[in-house]
Amino acid sequence: MGDAATGTARSRDWSWLSLAAGLASAVWAVLVLLPSVDALPAWPAASLGIIGLACAGLPGRALPRGVGAFLGFAGLLVGAAKIVALWGLLELLS
Repeated sequence: MGDAATGTARSRDWSWLSLAAGLASAVWAVLVLLPSVDALPAWPAASLGIIGLACAGLPGRALPRGVGAFLGFAGLLVGAAKIVALWGLLELLS
């Protein structure tokens, strides 16, 4: 941590938050797509994907933030596609 007396403050590393949300989004998206798993809701994949993308803008290391953003975007796409398919607006291979 930074020393308040000398004025050298370091920002916190929030990259783990983006990585965790993106990874959880991608795992949920894969579980939603597996035919052997019972019908799971798709909204957690989309929601966690949005959180992963939003947290990628926080300060921290670039690689975990980038991976979290990529996985979050993939989970967001799968979640949104499944939600739209449930509304009958998109035909998915099932």
